Amino acid sequence: MYEAQLIDAKDEKNLYYPFTSKIKWEVAHWAKLRGSSSTVFTDLLSIDGVIVAGESFDVYYHDIIECIKSLYGDPDFARYLTFSPEWHYADDDETVHLFHNMHIGKWWWEMQKKLDAQHPGGTIVPIIISSDKMQVTMFRNIPKELHHKPSSGSHVLLAYLPTSCLKHITNKVSHCRAIVNLYHMCLHCVLAPLIPARTEGISMCSSDGACCHCHPIFASFVSDYPEQLLTTGVKFGECPKCDVNAKDTGSNTMQFHLQKLSEVLDALAAFNDGNLVFVCACAAAGIRPIIHPFWEDLPFTNIFRAITPDVLHQLYQGLIKHLLSWLSAACGGAKIDAHLCGLLDFLYLAQYPYHSSETLHSLDKALDLFHQNKDIFIQLSIHNNFNLPKLHTVHHYHLMITLFGTTDNYNTEYTEHLHIDLAKDAYRTTNHKDNIQKLVEDYGMTHFREALACYIVHKHQGDHSVPLHDRELDHLVGDIHFPFYHLPVFHKIKWCSIDTGGLTKGHVTLDSLGSWLIHRHSDTVFVRLGEDLVTNDLKGFSVGQVQVIFSLPPKSLQLLFPPTVNIPPHLAYIKWFTPFPSAPDQNNRLYKLSRLL
Repeated sequence: MYEAQLIDAKDEKNLYYPFTSKIKWEVAHWAKLRGSSSTVFTDLLSIDGVIVAGESFDVYYHDIIECIKSLYGDPDFARYLTFSPEWHYADDDETVHLFHNMHIGKWWWEMQKKLDAQHPGGTIVPIIISSDKMQVTMFRNIPKELHHKPSSGSHVLLAYLPTSCLKHITNKVSHCRAIVNLYHMCLHCVLAPLIPARTEGISMCSSDGACCHCHPIFASFVSDYPEQLLTTGVKFGECPKCDVNAKDTGSNTMQFHLQKLSEVLDALAAFNDGNLVFVCACAAAGIRPIIHPFWEDLPFTNIFRAITPDVLHQLYQGLIKHLLSWLSAACGGAKIDAHLCGLLDFLYLAQYPYHSSETLHSLDKALDLFHQNKDIFIQLSIHNNFNLPKLHTVHHYHLMITLFGTTDNYNTEYTEHLHIDLAKDAYRTTNHKDNIQKLVEDYGMTHFREALACYIVHKHQGDHSVPLHDRELDHLVGDIHFPFYHLPVFHKIKWCSIDTGGLTKGHVTLDSLGSWLIHRHSDTVFVRLGEDLVTNDLKGFSVGQVQVIFSLPPKSLQLLFPPTVNIPPHLAYIKWFTPFPSAPDQNNRLYKLSRLL
């Protein structure tokens, strides 16, 4: 009778019946098979969803492969995409190298040679991750001239990471290790799709129809000093890139080398040999004992070489800020002016949008000038020593420019602006409760002001005018100011049927007591390209997802639009999908689209 009852009550949609969820099935499976072995609790805690000490963490992130495909297939970037490395020279004899965009650097050439040895003809897609208590991703097939404009859409918000204080862990050492391991576990989940994508490659098509077999490779990590230490596992006060001693970071003559990745990976592999052996091995390698850092299994990735210069935090807010305070304490002087001159020369040279072998030599000379004269601050008792990690990191600028191009390829200034827009400003608009969930829900409306401003500019230009260049459009958009702070929005469209037969039965009262609220969702729509287009071909349509329907205040119309233009009473903010391909998929005969983030 019991088995018959199970058959009658079986839910065909529930794969884990008679259990109601996967986690309940796995716990029962654990209890049935493991018994009282020595690893019983380790096996229990390895089950996804089991909460330890009452703590659980949420991490919100996009699929990084879909983000890359979206940027790669954006029509605005099609003519700017780069697919292969290049050498540029300043002279006919090819003796003076030039460096600017990332594909001109040595890193791309090295990776292309390694990739061709395994997968000939593959296209490299360098991935740059920027972290400032959140994750922003971009890929360097797009030139830096576009990345400099935050409104270009060439950056994608990749993830919101948890920032829990872990107050339930009272031991200071365990607390620090838990925070580091939580950070790396979250990033491992976010970047895990890069591992098979790099090995096997993925086919990606740009909006002009050109398809390439691409291999996304984690290239560089852009962040401030605390995030650099958190990522590499290096201790505070040391360099996150090389093996220099913390007491020698102020020296200009001390020899140093980049951290050896092979030795670090060997130390991380000692995790299976026990906690004491693991901690000692990591200490000998110069890193903290991190359990499986996110970069451990990423192919072709050297995290110590991936740490890039940070002009904003290292030079402006780090060295120059302190130097000015020292000068004010010393009350000026000719010799002190010479110290300032050396570091200022380095600051301006480091920000060159184009570098050559000669300007890099000038960069090194400017740094030497500062070190030759810096002892005056010690003699005047203004500063005790110069063992500053940010002062030492400037020694790596020359190498990093030759590897990844000039510093404006990976400066935190640009992602800092996005951090303000996507995190700080967005948080201030919430009720400060469930703020992460609120930010995720509202992320689709981040570029609402820019989109509305572009619509106003196009209405001023007219439908038959010459299309504007990107720079002209950005200039006109920046001059538009909205005379309102709130807009009426509509969350639902009600369709009314026309009663052609006159058979209306009268007013119908709906029963609202038995109704229930549904989850918020956005409908997908077909948009006809052009009012005069009559064709039923799919090429005459675009697909988008309606985020919100709104209307403009009547008093603002005469201020924003010319009097000859008729503005619809209702407008919509739409997130677009890629255009329809020329042919459907060969396997399922369906058209595949992806979001234009």
